[in-house]
Amino acid sequence: MGVVSSNIFQNKDAPKYIPALATTAAFGGMGFLLTLMLGAWMIVDNKRRDAKQGKVNVRDVSTEELRDGPAAERFRLDLT
Repeated sequence: MGVVSSNIFQNKDAPKYIPALATTAAFGGMGFLLTLMLGAWMIVDNKRRDAKQGKVNVRDVSTEELRDGPAAERFRLDLT
């Protein structure tokens, strides 16, 4: 963020720096929105997988089975 902030916090906008703070808030808001959207997509995808293969407990799935990532049948997404 240093490269962006060095260009948006300009002396002509001092002391309130409204354009810079608005830009920073917009980036923060976009990050928050993307996080919500990603979380919602993960929930929907996990429910789809659960409906297809049944509920999977984390302890029941070995790391070996998850080598293929999302292509693995018992793979589930987690935002935590």
